[in-house]
Amino acid sequence: LFRSAPCGPGDRQSGNNALSNGNSLATQGFKTFQDEIYFPVRALITGANPYSSSYQDFHPDGFSAVTTSPTVLALGSPLGFLSVRESQWIYLVFCFLLAILVARFVFLAGAHTAPWSMVLVVAGLMIVSRPGLNELLGVGVVFPVMFGFATALQYARRSSLASGFGFLITTSSLVFAVPLAILMFFRRDFRGLAWGVVLTVAVWSVVALDRKS
Repeated sequence: LFRSAPCGPGDRQSGNNALSNGNSLATQGFKTFQDEIYFPVRALITGANPYSSSYQDFHPDGFSAVTTSPTVLALGSPLGFLSVRESQWIYLVFCFLLAILVARFVFLAGAHTAPWSMVLVVAGLMIVSRPGLNELLGVGVVFPVMFGFATALQYARRSSLASGFGFLITTSSLVFAVPLAILMFFRRDFRGLAWGVVLTVAVWSVVALDRKS
């Protein structure tokens, strides 16, 4: 699945070149995005395993602790073909869109049909809240994880597979994944939860096996 050979100096130079292209924006605000999404995706594109110890040779800063779900990296894979500057702004816009979708799911969960203006108001309140602002300033993975959380609950009674896929995305953060599993269990969303566990175990098993190879 991944390249078995360790990353070499050329890979790190590639990472440094990509970083220098967007270095004016590579401040504390975008550092999380670079560490958790951009450079892991760049490693995947070259065939390297971002979850292996050799990944620190790819990252320009030697960063090696990647905990982002493989599913999130797969969804963000198109960003790896862009420069750091372009990808981080596109991802920021993507987070805004995810906030709107989560707000939409909130109304659907309550069986309410709210106008899009109200959905935008709720999404805006989520973004300007302190947790929302901290996430946007950090440009991390919380908004994709929130989307996965909402998807798992919204589709639990309609599509177990879609619910399981949402659960898989949520596993990027145990802070979200564990409460989601407990909530789905007590809501009796057993099929969605089962699909989520199966998909999670399958994906992370592939990563673990490749890391040992």
